[in-house]
Amino acid sequence: MVVCVAVFALLLFPVHINNYIYFNSAERYAALNITLFRIFGVFNANTVKNSPDKMQINGREAKIDKNFFKSNLFKIFNNLTVTKVVQLGDYGIAGDGGAYAAVAQNAITGAAYAFIEMNGGRTKLKNYIILNREHKNVVYYLKVSGAINLLALIKLILILITEKVHEQT
Repeated sequence: MVVCVAVFALLLFPVHINNYIYFNSAERYAALNITLFRIFGVFNANTVKNSPDKMQINGREAKIDKNFFKSNLFKIFNNLTVTKVVQLGDYGIAGDGGAYAAVAQNAITGAAYAFIEMNGGRTKLKNYIILNREHKNVVYYLKVSGAINLLALIKLILILITEKVHEQT
């Protein structure tokens, strides 16, 4: 009986997922980290510094199927409860590129935040932009926090697997 109650509780109580994205144009480096409860690392993908065409996943050189994320991103997003989105961008305006990147980021953020608000939910949305005259690089940081319970995660995995099976037939 105790085992059944424990399994039921694990299935229903939320698991907090934190996603961190970091980009630095001076080092030509980008990273994505996914953690549970801010402690347990689940996934880490990053480029090699000054070599953006090489990618490492969990410390090993690898390749990612980009089409998987493109086709399933909306389904994954709708099954997660996004609780907080925080962006911090340091855009160097010593050259023109940083200013253009800041304008583009602000436009994309406005559209994404409007989508999140229309999709429902009480997500905290923050966007901080620093225009810095001292350099011409872009340093960008994004944190997306969310919550999902294991039952919803199992449902999401089943949806993605059944779609892959239907594509193959």
